[in-house]
Amino acid sequence: HLNPPIPKDQITPRKPWVQQPDCLNCHKGFQKPAKEAKGYNNWTEDVSGLFRVRKDNTQKLPCLVCHGSPHALYPAFNPYGMVIDNLQPLQYQRNILPIGANLKCEVCHLKKMNVPSHHPNLIRTFRNSKLLTSQTDLE
Repeated sequence: HLNPPIPKDQITPRKPWVQQPDCLNCHKGFQKPAKEAKGYNNWTEDVSGLFRVRKDNTQKLPCLVCHGSPHALYPAFNPYGMVIDNLQPLQYQRNILPIGANLKCEVCHLKKMNVPSHHPNLIRTFRNSKLLTSQTDLE
């Protein structure tokens, strides 16, 4: 996952720390990425598009509140364990899913939610069932 999927001469230059891959280039409509989806070489235009500064639809919560640090997103080998960067979800809901995923809005809200106020496609069961049945789920 860490090697560029295109030849070096086809790489579009970017401004470091300003232009990064955009989550929504692959997760169109907040859906599972298509098999042919490629986030690489599709950079954010400026700082306002960066994951670390983006907010939900209410413009109150930064995306990283539920989805974690941008540095924990790209898969790589970690000798200390695959879930080392998922401390917040493990602490608050005892699994490695994004905060509130799999219909667990009560992690933050005092009641069941029936409106996806943070982003579309939010109130549903989690699509990656392998994560729900893995050894990392502590429930």
